[in-house]
Amino acid sequence: MAGPLREPRSSRRRGPSVVHRLPAAGPGRRFLPGAGGSCLGPEGRAWRRSAGPGAGGSGLGPEGRAWRRSAGLDAAAVEAALGHPTVAAPTIGLVAILIDPPRPEAHGRRWSHLVSDTSLDELHAFARSAGIPERGFEGDHYDVPEDWYAAVVAAGAVPTPARDLLRALQASGLRMQKRRGDTGVARVRGVRFVDGTSADVDLICSDREADAARVFAAMAFVRDAAGDLAVVHSVRRGEWGAPGGWREPGESVRENAVREVREETGLVVDPTRLVPRGYERFHSRTTGGLWREGMDLLQVYEVRVPGRRPGLRPELDDTSHHRWVTWDELVDLCSAQFWWPLAEAALSPRAG
Repeated sequence: MAGPLREPRSSRRRGPSVVHRLPAAGPGRRFLPGAGGSCLGPEGRAWRRSAGPGAGGSGLGPEGRAWRRSAGLDAAAVEAALGHPTVAAPTIGLVAILIDPPRPEAHGRRWSHLVSDTSLDELHAFARSAGIPERGFEGDHYDVPEDWYAAVVAAGAVPTPARDLLRALQASGLRMQKRRGDTGVARVRGVRFVDGTSADVDLICSDREADAARVFAAMAFVRDAAGDLAVVHSVRRGEWGAPGGWREPGESVRENAVREVREETGLVVDPTRLVPRGYERFHSRTTGGLWREGMDLLQVYEVRVPGRRPGLRPELDDTSHHRWVTWDELVDLCSAQFWWPLAEAALSPRAG
């Protein structure tokens, strides 16, 4: 994981760099790796950034920017390279995929940050086309090792000073704030809850507990000696998940998790054995419901219990079913839930 995106103090009085935008990837507009910043426009035509108006074969594109037809590329060749047909699109949207110079050092290497100033979907599409592995995603950017920098620029990313990349990311609304050492996993937009409220939710991996003053609830993934997991079916939500719930007045966050595990499974766990795995940060879109002012975090723990699949005997009736499952069974039960990317990143066999 590379260093966090930070704005240098010396940059605060400087204006932003001019960014040339690439046509957005999407239906009929697909990034073409290795074609000098090319991507597919309407009717499968490949376009790339022009040096400016008047360049050979150039013309004014969207917003008066100059674009040039890529030499030697046609729809048939591009379709063969991509392995699927191109589709004509009536308009060309604009998106800039930006990359800063490789500077922050981590794991003995220097890294760049790759971002979109418009859409995470476009960022993921570009990363896939450039062969950047999914594990490089940090919630709002991809970490790109120094030796990949030239290839990613050749695939169409726009070299951008770090200060301007950060400003573009902040202006886009895609910036995910997190502590140094934490790993952003995903931002899930428009999650709706049974009380009629909704929120955008940031999923963040961390081996440190979140700020207790902001934590309104906790959940714990309970594993037995073989690594199987205890799951419960919530009557209120109508879905499977790990034991968890709202924090009561006067409780510590760990006490919250221990109580929820006991009430929903009957298992008594040692609070000192709770291992922080991450947290969910809620950006409420609505008022009312159970939201509490200044409390926007849900703490996620993992805890192990001795023995093999001890009996589950819940104390309350707010859950209807209880069972032990393997990891693969958990995938089948819960992978459609909004919080799943965090569970997968923190707990899956490949994560360990």
